[in-house]
Amino acid sequence: MLAHAENKSKNFDHILINGLIYLLILLTGMVSIFFKDWAIATLFMGFALVFDPFDKTLTFKEKHLLQKVLVCIHLILSITILFIFIPA
Repeated sequence: MLAHAENKSKNFDHILINGLIYLLILLTGMVSIFFKDWAIATLFMGFALVFDPFDKTLTFKEKHLLQKVLVCIHLILSITILFIFIPA
């Protein structure tokens, strides 16, 4: 029982750390969008997806619908910036 509680605590710590890193990198990407630096924005928006702020023990199919939607919107936004704004 104690080992399960420690695992849950460690998992929460990883989610918290990944969530903070995700938000910082995402904020940097959004600031780059504000200043119309499309290459840097694409880099940071795509890189932020590495730090999934949700529970990594769940597969994509097991995640909640809202989590799936947020990750998909983030990915679509990153790809849109890459193909629409960078070539211009």
